[in-house]
Amino acid sequence: IREGIPYFYTIQKSFMHLHKIFYALVFHSYYYSLAKGIINLMVAFDPELVVIGGGISANTTFMTDLNATIADLQANHNSINHLTLASVVPAKLRNDAGMIGAVYQLIKRG
Repeated sequence: IREGIPYFYTIQKSFMHLHKIFYALVFHSYYYSLAKGIINLMVAFDPELVVIGGGISANTTFMTDLNATIADLQANHNSINHLTLASVVPAKLRNDAGMIGAVYQLIKRG
């Protein structure tokens, strides 16, 4: 058993490394797909601002990475790299909008 312990730690480190790679690939794909969809909406509707709501909007890393991916896609796409796209910002109320709306409905009912 004692001879197998170093092998176990080697396998464990390999799995941890693969987990980090898989995690990075999944998030890269997610940001890319989301950024592509947002850019398509921007080009189709020409909004002044794109507001991201919900709990995810409170995550500054998410917002930074999403904006970086949008900028990267725009810079590398000849048909839109000359356009001025709308800013993508977190919603002011972030995840509290639904709760505020629910309380408002209760107050309104009286």
